[in-house]
Amino acid sequence: MENYGKKEQQNIQPGELDPEAKTKLPAERKRGEKQGEIQKDVSNTSGKPNEAKKYFIYGTLIALAVFIAGSIITIATGGIGIVYNYYSNKKTYREIEEISKKLDLYTDGLADAPPDIRNPYFKGIRALKEQRYTESQKYLNEALEKASDFSARSAILQALGQVYLNLGDLELAEAQYKKALKAGHYADDDTAKAWAYHGLGVAERDLGHYDIALSHFDSALKLAEKVKNKNAQAVIYGNLGVLRTKQGKYREALELHRKALYINRKLKKPSAEAEQLRNISVLFLYQGHLESALETCAEANELFKKIGDNVGEAACLSVMGLILRQTGDLSGAVEAHREALRIHREIGQRNGEASDLNNIGIILMYQNELEESLIAFKESLQINQRIGNPESEAQNLDNIGIVLSLQGEYEEALKYHEKSLEIHRKLGNPLGEAKALGNIGNVLAVQGELDASLGYHEKALIINRRIGYVEGEVSDLANIGIIFLNKGEPELGIRYLKEALIKGESISMPEDVELIKKNIRRAESMLAESPR
Repeated sequence: MENYGKKEQQNIQPGELDPEAKTKLPAERKRGEKQGEIQKDVSNTSGKPNEAKKYFIYGTLIALAVFIAGSIITIATGGIGIVYNYYSNKKTYREIEEISKKLDLYTDGLADAPPDIRNPYFKGIRALKEQRYTESQKYLNEALEKASDFSARSAILQALGQVYLNLGDLELAEAQYKKALKAGHYADDDTAKAWAYHGLGVAERDLGHYDIALSHFDSALKLAEKVKNKNAQAVIYGNLGVLRTKQGKYREALELHRKALYINRKLKKPSAEAEQLRNISVLFLYQGHLESALETCAEANELFKKIGDNVGEAACLSVMGLILRQTGDLSGAVEAHREALRIHREIGQRNGEASDLNNIGIILMYQNELEESLIAFKESLQINQRIGNPESEAQNLDNIGIVLSLQGEYEEALKYHEKSLEIHRKLGNPLGEAKALGNIGNVLAVQGELDASLGYHEKALIINRRIGYVEGEVSDLANIGIIFLNKGEPELGIRYLKEALIKGESISMPEDVELIKKNIRRAESMLAESPR
């Protein structure tokens, strides 16, 4: 398991939003009302019809690449964990303890629980592992109804929290972890409290409340250190690493994942060790160290193969596909994603299958095979709708919208982006909301509705600043700068572009930095040609 907040700036700096500026945020887009025209000498210098799309594509692909990489981290962290074995009445608690060593899940509270609680609990966990979420909720609630011991209740509530996290229902997940934490306090059980704080940290992070998440992770880590629970410490370090990655703090994230890796090696947990290697490879990818990313991912993959962890191997292949895509080896990338797809279908992991199809769709889009790309995205969407994964469903809707935009079907594209926006808002997912707002802004820009487009990108920028998502800030600032260039206002455009450049260079976004520099040169040329 993987998926935020900063105070808004009080002093207006270059690239920040002035509340008194003329470009105030529109309440929502007014359909059909054109706010401005794209400058012909800027957007279509070659006279080719596709030339006007190039700046729009730039913005969407940044957001898209971040989403994909982020979803791999979600797979890679492993999160709270799932049970890989089935509990029967004949098993003793000692045997259950052996099973729980493979988990990143609090189970100590069930040590003295009778079979009528333990049995439905483990049935619920098995259903969770197999993505049968309705069945999982049924068994876990059955166990909860019978449990009066607070430590046992905390364990069951935390498992329910995991179910809702997997479903993308973050507010319900948060509620379960809060109840689990309260039960842990009643039981005076520091281990239960540590794991509950950890679960709250993950839920708050995915809700976009980075500062709150950081506080919860800090509380979890202190308690885990107090009770000398090394396994919990490793898991918390790993998820802290994911948080710092989302904030663009890659060096700190790398150090946290290395701490988790060190502990997992000491504990002789090869699967968790491989997961951290995979996370580290993603960080190398983000920093542009592609050779190190490939080597580390290959090391993780070999370890997964050695221990027969098909789930881990498939997720590692997905990361390998992302890395190969960045190197320009699209055929190698799609081969890696197709192999991951084969494994996920073989083991019946539907969310993995949906993710693979989505990644394949992106590569097909890069290769301009738009119809095939659309088929892959829609198949992924159907799976996510079927298994009840609204967050991934919303991401699919955005990707379909991007393809439709590239096909010139702008009104249809807007419908998909607006559906995505609605889902993200309903889930309380600000990161997804910001991306959907940015995608709507991009479509409006291509339609010539520049002021409306500007409003959507400004809304996205406010959210990304609030949650501390630096990569999103870079994309928003760059897109706002480009809009000002297209409006014939190079002075404003260059301010936003230069801030985007500074932030992009600070978190190692080499490809995006080059595109931003190109647009800064464009702005400088416009300024040089303008009358004094």
